[in-house]
Amino acid sequence: MASMIIAHNVSAINTQRQLEYSNRVLRKSLEKLSSGYRINTGADGPADLIISEQLRAQNIGLERAVRNTEEAVNVIGIAEGSLNEMNEILKKLRSLALHASNSGVTSPEQVAADQSEMDSGIQTLDRIANTTKYSDQLLLNGAKGIVYD
Repeated sequence: MASMIIAHNVSAINTQRQLEYSNRVLRKSLEKLSSGYRINTGADGPADLIISEQLRAQNIGLERAVRNTEEAVNVIGIAEGSLNEMNEILKKLRSLALHASNSGVTSPEQVAADQSEMDSGIQTLDRIANTTKYSDQLLLNGAKGIVYD
């Protein structure tokens, strides 16, 4: 009777299994390193992944809110600069109107000169109102006003 011998190399099989395990762990570690996140897939922790994704979405929303706020501050800054200039012009126009209304010491020529300066000031106010823009949108011309019934 002939005997059969099964040739096997248990240590090589164990080494192969350990190598495959080490490669899986290495891939997982590289995935975490490359993404910068502790949790990348549902296998890392399903509940943790849900929380992580909710926090990422919330973070994106907060970043957008910050950008919107910065943009609003820029719009207000532009409008404020124009309104300050308009306020100075209005003060000057008020002074001219008070001067012209003092009929006891003003001559018709002075009143005409004041009126000419007032007309120029009103044109400047209109120009500022019709040219103050942010991102191609007029800010001070009244087009964005609220109409009450």
